[in-house]
Amino acid sequence: MDMSELSIVNIARNKLAYLSARQRVVAANIANADTPNYIAQDVKEVGQIMSTYVGIVRSDLRLHRAWERLDLLYEETEHLFKRVKPTKDICELRNMINVGYLITRQALERKESRGLHFTVDYEKHALDKNTK
Repeated sequence: MDMSELSIVNIARNKLAYLSARQRVVAANIANADTPNYIAQDVKEVGQIMSTYVGIVRSDLRLHRAWERLDLLYEETEHLFKRVKPTKDICELRNMINVGYLITRQALERKESRGLHFTVDYEKHALDKNTK
């Protein structure tokens, strides 16, 4: 940081120190007003990722894309979780992302098609004894 950035940071810290506790709460509530919208959008995005990339027909490329997108959502959600008061919705979002991770990881480790899930990269079905 250069001197001008340090002075801006110091000014901001000094102003924050003068805010009363009530003013801090009001400022935090204003800053977090859009939080439910972000959470609702992220819930939809997790559903779309899982449906599009980790659905019935899978490939390693799709699974890796899902992993990267879930990782990005995880980082954003954790950052948000640290900033706001924990709610049922944000906890559910974190759980959805974790379940998405688990499903995607298991799908990446499986080197065969099994049950209803068809893997383009590994067409041999787990129950097919005749194909080698």
